[in-house]
Amino acid sequence: MIIAEPLHLNRKTDGLFVFVVEMAASYFTLVANYILQAWLLYEIYCVNQGKIGEGEKCPKGVILQIVCVFIFEASVFNEVRSCTELFSLLYHAGGARGGYTKQEPAGAGAVLLEEKEQSVFGRFTKKIRPTPPPGMPQWNLHSMPRLYKVWTTLIAAIPKFLIVLFLAYQGGVFIALCETVDDIVLNTLAVNFIVDIDEILYTSFTSSATQFALEHAEAVEIEMSNKQRFAQWFLNTFVFPTVVFCSSLFLVWQSVHLLGCPEDEFMDLKSKYLKLMHMA
Repeated sequence: MIIAEPLHLNRKTDGLFVFVVEMAASYFTLVANYILQAWLLYEIYCVNQGKIGEGEKCPKGVILQIVCVFIFEASVFNEVRSCTELFSLLYHAGGARGGYTKQEPAGAGAVLLEEKEQSVFGRFTKKIRPTPPPGMPQWNLHSMPRLYKVWTTLIAAIPKFLIVLFLAYQGGVFIALCETVDDIVLNTLAVNFIVDIDEILYTSFTSSATQFALEHAEAVEIEMSNKQRFAQWFLNTFVFPTVVFCSSLFLVWQSVHLLGCPEDEFMDLKSKYLKLMHMA
């Protein structure tokens, strides 16, 4: 929302009050999201350091740990992909020079539409039967200024990417350090909550018309060759799942190692894996 809506706000159509309030609300929501995520990540970091420093009891059920950490890392990896898609969108979106550029025809804003003069009866019936969201013009990013692309990359894409990377590590360790089965399962759900904070704020404090406009905005078209399509298929089918699984194994192993726990279960898993590979 912080990328598209400011480009479509129109002082004349939306009005100065709506223009200022929407701009302030968009940036306030963005900052609030970063503060909440950073604060929760700091708390998780403190808990992890406390458990390692105090020498907590060794976790039970390595297989369950690996499964839960893998589920969490897969959900976080989806956020990593969203960040890369956001970088790609900002790179390929239109690059006009200068400041804000009107994206819609005259008389169209981000919140309101310019209305023609109507009779008293016409205005009364319009209040009873308001124009549905589909009446709003389709948003697009064709004329996004280059300076604006740099600005949104700095305030939206890069911070989101850094938070996701930190969450992937600290959240995985947080799950792997849990002692009981109940804690492993519940903490997996709890840490996944941090990933969804931005979606919660967006759906709770954004109007239905704005959400509709964003969901039905015109796509940014990117030309791809068959080599690029094959590369994407190969990465999504083989490379990415392998990276997520290996990362999950590493986080669980590191957590067990930091607590000074015996690695008998890991050795059992390794021997079973090698035996299955030999049989195959």
